[in-house]
Amino acid sequence: MYHHDEIHPEEAEGKDFGVLYNNVDEITFIVYFIIKYLPWVRKIFIITDQQIPPVDQFFLNSGHVCIVDHRDILDAKYLPTFNSEVVESCIHNIQGLSDIFLYNNDDYMHFSSVKKNALLKIMDGNLVSLNLYTFPSAVKITGYVIFKFLPAHWSLSSTYARGIVDSFSLLRKAKRHILWHHIITPKHMTMVIRKSTALRIEQEFGDMLHLLRMQKFRMRHTFSYSTILYTMEKYWHPYDTIHNHLLLEPSARFQFFEFKTFDQYRSGDKALERGRIVHGKFCLSE
Repeated sequence: MYHHDEIHPEEAEGKDFGVLYNNVDEITFIVYFIIKYLPWVRKIFIITDQQIPPVDQFFLNSGHVCIVDHRDILDAKYLPTFNSEVVESCIHNIQGLSDIFLYNNDDYMHFSSVKKNALLKIMDGNLVSLNLYTFPSAVKITGYVIFKFLPAHWSLSSTYARGIVDSFSLLRKAKRHILWHHIITPKHMTMVIRKSTALRIEQEFGDMLHLLRMQKFRMRHTFSYSTILYTMEKYWHPYDTIHNHLLLEPSARFQFFEFKTFDQYRSGDKALERGRIVHGKFCLSE
């Protein structure tokens, strides 16, 4: 049995459930914008739980867009799951996925052309270097201080922040003893992922992933899988490039959109104006 506060820690953080689960057909627009502004993306996979999102039937029939069910990528013993970290940790199990792929959350859109070299580049010897957009070093220092000195029974106000701190703890205690300044936390934007890295994490962190996947809901001590993923990606591929400036370069800037006020701005033009699109990236954030 789960206690209500464990299942819905966001409620204690003051988040509006009506906003978190409000449907504004964002998936429809995300697909259109990827096809228009990232034409080099060969196939789009949408992960759902026994649902068919409102996507143009033409794209589904052509195979350009594929629907992937939780049952296709998660072991039956972990189902059902309502934990986004669990789903993220299994994306690499999608059949037909490229070794290098992009991951977008369902609240992130592109509003202008994105070139491939903004996310990766081909080096000498056909090595592929990923562009890892991460939080600045100050965030690493804060995470390390909290992990090192905050008593274990104290809790952080943010489930997201708590997940990052728990990832610091797990990585520092891992058999490789990752140094704190080598731990990487991705920004909330398009992530570029190497499938072989995710598969290697399965091998080396299997017990830890099993405990994560047993958590049906995102709880206070659900660690950040993306922090583990990007940290080990850079650790195993030191030629990757880290971008951790406080102000992102123009090719990668984005602006959060206050989703709480969306209902007050039903008109598309007013909503976009309210969101203040910057350099072609847009995030529908709660």
